[in-house]
Amino acid sequence: RKRELDLQINSILLEAEAKKRNTSTAKLIEAEVLAKTVVPTAAEAEAYFNKNKAVIEQQAGRAVAFAEVKDNVIAYLREQRQQERAGQYAQALRAAGQVKKNVEFATPPATPADRARVFATVNGRNITSADIEDNLLPFVATVQEQVYLLRKGDVDMKINDILLNGEAQKRGVTARAVLDAEVSAKTPVVN
Repeated sequence: RKRELDLQINSILLEAEAKKRNTSTAKLIEAEVLAKTVVPTAAEAEAYFNKNKAVIEQQAGRAVAFAEVKDNVIAYLREQRQQERAGQYAQALRAAGQVKKNVEFATPPATPADRARVFATVNGRNITSADIEDNLLPFVATVQEQVYLLRKGDVDMKINDILLNGEAQKRGVTARAVLDAEVSAKTPVVN
C-alpha cells in the first residue's frame, strides 16, 4: 500500500508536469529519464560481470564467458540507472509540487466508510484509501490465488497420504513398500 501510494503520488505529479510542458507522460519520461541516463560502457559491464561472476554463473547453471552475457549485463545496468534516474526525477517533482501526505503508512480500510479516507493530497487532488485498494485488486487476487493453490496442494498431499497409508494397512505393508510396488516398479527406465 505504501508503494502504491507513492506510485500514485508520482503519477499525478508526472501528469501535471507533462500537461505544463504540453507533452505526453511517455515523452516526458523519455526526455527526463531515458535521455538523461548514462549508457553503461563495455568496460563497466565487464567490471560488473567480474564482480558478480559467481552469482551470474549460478543463475545460468554453468560457467559463462563475459561475451555470452555482455548484452544482458549492459541492459541490466542501463535499467538500474534508469530506475535510479526515475527516482531522482520523482524526488524533484515532489520537491516542486504540492504534496501533503496525511499518513505515513497506507493501511487497509476497516470499514466501507474508511475507503473515503484521504491518504495524500497532490496539487489539490486527493488520493483515497479506495484509490489504493482499487489499484491493488489485481495484485491481491494473484496472491489469493497463490494461497489457494498452496492450501489445495497441502490438502491434496494429506489426502494422498491418508489413501496411501490406508492401502498399506490393507496390504499389511509399509507405505514405502506400496510406493515401490505401484510406482517405482512400474516406471519405465529411460535410456
